[in-house]
Amino acid sequence: MSLPFESIGSLIWTQLWQVTLVVVLIGGLALWLGRRRPHLAYVLWLVVLLKCFTPPVWSSPTGVFSWLGADAVSAAPVVVAEPDTVEPGDNAAAVVTTAEPVEAPAAEPVVRRLPTGVVLVAVWICGAVALGGILIGRWISYTVLLRGTRIPTGALVTGLVTDLSRRLGLRRPVEVIVTTQPFGPAVCGLWRPTLILPQVLVGERLDGQVERVIAHELIHVRRGDHVVGALQVAAQALWWFHPLIWWANIRLSREREYCCDEEVVASLHCDPGKYAQSLLDVLKLRRQAQPALLPGVGASLVTEKRLEKIMDTRRTFYRRMPWLGWAVLVVGVLVVAPGAALNLAPPNTETALETQTPIPSETPPAVNTVPVTDPFGEPARQRTSYPVIVSTSPAVGATDVDPATSEITVTFDRDMAGGFSWTGGGQYYPPVAEGKRPYWKDKRTCVLPVTLKRAWYYRVGINSKSFRNFRGADGVPTPPTAVYFTTKGASDKLKAMVKKPKIVSMVPANGATDVDPGIKELRVTFNVPMGGGFSWTGGGEHYPPGVPDKRVRWSADGKTCIRPVALQPGHDYRLGLNSLSHKNFQSAGGVPLDPIVYRFRTKDE
Repeated sequence: MSLPFESIGSLIWTQLWQVTLVVVLIGGLALWLGRRRPHLAYVLWLVVLLKCFTPPVWSSPTGVFSWLGADAVSAAPVVVAEPDTVEPGDNAAAVVTTAEPVEAPAAEPVVRRLPTGVVLVAVWICGAVALGGILIGRWISYTVLLRGTRIPTGALVTGLVTDLSRRLGLRRPVEVIVTTQPFGPAVCGLWRPTLILPQVLVGERLDGQVERVIAHELIHVRRGDHVVGALQVAAQALWWFHPLIWWANIRLSREREYCCDEEVVASLHCDPGKYAQSLLDVLKLRRQAQPALLPGVGASLVTEKRLEKIMDTRRTFYRRMPWLGWAVLVVGVLVVAPGAALNLAPPNTETALETQTPIPSETPPAVNTVPVTDPFGEPARQRTSYPVIVSTSPAVGATDVDPATSEITVTFDRDMAGGFSWTGGGQYYPPVAEGKRPYWKDKRTCVLPVTLKRAWYYRVGINSKSFRNFRGADGVPTPPTAVYFTTKGASDKLKAMVKKPKIVSMVPANGATDVDPGIKELRVTFNVPMGGGFSWTGGGEHYPPGVPDKRVRWSADGKTCIRPVALQPGHDYRLGLNSLSHKNFQSAGGVPLDPIVYRFRTKDE
């Protein structure tokens, strides 16, 4: 059985190509916008940063990767172990089927190899821990150095910072540290923002140049850039192996400085030329650029391109992030953050709805040997013409299955022909164990080797409309059914998925004899959200006709199925919900409704 690391490795691979694509596409757009609109470029780089922390475990209709993933799943070829006739209209995304007898495999020596997923995850974790340790060590060393070189903050400096904080609209106090080292000006601290000023900057006089430089750092605090800087550190540690993430972090830091420069000029109403000169003077005072305490926060290099942007009078200078920037951020996150594939498999709409397929006289196969009754309440034969499942392992509906279970087995009440059709697909289909394939343990028991994980719901089909190779020795196929269960640790929500759906109300009521012939719809409400398919079965003169150009639909909560009808007065109606071969009334977890008969009579005119 494979380790959980393999699942994590799969998530990492999915996240890797998604993040790479986001950096390339959004990064290119940010570079283009950054020439004149640094705020828009900055929020686009923020979208890239946030994508680094959103693993592909949830989906959304707004997410581009959810749709791309859905396309990949829906376009996946059907897996056929042996040549077989595939009929159109089946929604199975994964099918293991063969019409030929398959014997149990001979015992082979077990060769234990370390899975590739384990190796990749281990290397990733080691690299992240190593880089994280380096960054933490660097932060500690700077903290110790600052404590040893800190000098008292004068009243003039404190007063200037307080006045600027009020003018700039800061809502939180900022601690000020003056150091004899040529650090800063810079901002550090995640929960308690701290402004670090070098003594050479504030030791002699506090003129307009100093005011503009301190305002730049206070605007960093107002914008919450110290929090973003901490996220950049985490992203760099997690994605230490990805050169595009390093590049994205550099671009994010540069655009942040451009935005702060713009907001200083607009907030203080100062001349761009004087502000640019202030940055140059501070650079001379510090004598050399010093690294900031946190990557991407605080003291940055004064480059020629940065000065050119400050002096560019052709663009608008904003005091704060414009509303368009926030809108771009929200839209960007909604589009790229969701990474899991949408389940776009269309409901397997029952063709019997309009083709008047007669209701069969036998129920779906039972999973035990208890006598059953047919949809009309008549005693069923003990010996059916089709193979009946007498046991499964795990048991159908089990909620505490050991995730170490390596096989799903199904046993029939008679000798079988030797073929099989294990059907299903999507996130709840149990993966077939690597290097193994289904086989017949004996003439009545078929085995599906699987790889399960803890705290999950699984469902695998046995035959379907298009794949019917579970057949008796006489060639009669078993009707479609499924095995479903949850493994240990599953949440209550997942456990609820194994429960059979039940009808809680019907309009008109089942068995009613005075139904108004003017009603336009039949409504059936279930106790759980359903999967979106339906099987209204029946035929003949007692089957209620549909309405042209009106289709069956589901309520918004997925619990009520609504069927348009055109009824006649004084008429007996009878139809079925599910049948032996049509079982598309299923819960969201794929558990079918037990077939029932729906009868009512309309009033005379």
